[in-house]
Amino acid sequence: MADIPGATFRALSRAAWEASRAETLAAKATAKTTQEAPSFLARTKETWASHRQQQRQAPTSSSSSAQAPTMATPAATKPPTISTPAETKAPATTMHDRVRAFYEEFNPTKLAEVDAVVRKHIGREAELFAKLRAKYCPAPPQDLAPLTTEAHPTVFFDITYRQQTHRVVMRLLDDVVPLAAENFRCLCTGEKGRGLHFKGSQFHRIITNFMIQGGDITKGDGTGGASIYANTPHGNAWGHFKDEHFLPHDRIGLLSLANKGKNTNTSQFFITTRAPLVHLDNKHVVFGQVVQGLDAVLAIERAATTAAGKPLPGHEAIIVDCGQI
Repeated sequence: MADIPGATFRALSRAAWEASRAETLAAKATAKTTQEAPSFLARTKETWASHRQQQRQAPTSSSSSAQAPTMATPAATKPPTISTPAETKAPATTMHDRVRAFYEEFNPTKLAEVDAVVRKHIGREAELFAKLRAKYCPAPPQDLAPLTTEAHPTVFFDITYRQQTHRVVMRLLDDVVPLAAENFRCLCTGEKGRGLHFKGSQFHRIITNFMIQGGDITKGDGTGGASIYANTPHGNAWGHFKDEHFLPHDRIGLLSLANKGKNTNTSQFFITTRAPLVHLDNKHVVFGQVVQGLDAVLAIERAATTAAGKPLPGHEAIIVDCGQI
């Protein structure tokens, strides 16, 4: 066998047999023992095992060691990698480095946009990081004074969601942003006619931990909208009306106007479900606040949606009734 250098198995077997036979004959001749001699098979195995043990203990040749399994020695074992001071990542020193480090920690999917973000905010680094911190690691909301009082106009939505109807009550800041407040109030009552009514419309865009958006009373998908100011001194032919005054998005439950840019307000709005949202400040007009039914708003924001925020079938939130209280 290849594992047994030296004598062959046949030779070993022959030697074992002859030794066993000689011992047996000698035992019978002297009659000094009554114990039965070991069998031929046992003797053969014993002799073979003894010879194999001797071969294992003997020094091996170069040819046999080449066939032996390779075993790692301590010297050959790769040491664990240990970071040295030279390998430690240096602190971010430039604006680009700081923005990249922020995205690496909070949103790696944005790393490809670092260059564009830095170019856009050159000279405004503090503003950029205020927006980033508000978006990705906002501070716990503080106790803020009520934004509205009972003297402000009060309106309501009855919203069906998951086969239940929820009432959401809102107050409007007609003393701060009268155009936005009056437009919203009239769309709740439907008093202007011509399809200018929130009833039957849905919240077409829902982003968890951000906001729920509705008010597209013409197309229902976020591409439309209208207002009571079309072809009036306050609006153009499409009903777009101006930005009046900007309040901070500093609490949840705020009503704010969605738009396509400066002075393009219509019927579309959103309700905030996280605060603060400083990246919306000075871009979207806050015009009211939810004062009852915020739990329903927070339930709707957890709706199952597509990646773009469109509610999946069975998760639509529809305004089935609305008006002024």
